[in-house]
Amino acid sequence: MMEELKQSYEDTVDINKSLAIVRLRVLFLSLPQVAQLIGVSESTVRNMSKDGRFPKPYKLDTRTRWKASEIIEWADALPNAETC
Repeated sequence: MMEELKQSYEDTVDINKSLAIVRLRVLFLSLPQVAQLIGVSESTVRNMSKDGRFPKPYKLDTRTRWKASEIIEWADALPNAETC
């Protein structure tokens, strides 16, 4: 019985570690992901970031990434537009 509980606990810890890794990967988005998410070209994302109309990216080692939470905040702060 004790051995089964121990194994169950270890399995749960492994699952939680895996979920944490998945969540961390989703926290930061690449340029193509950001462009697709907001519906603009990659160069538009770069330009908007440079001139302050969009969140600035982060350098993670050699990679450039945007925080998903900052993109969500940016989108939430956009003025309501009329639908076409």
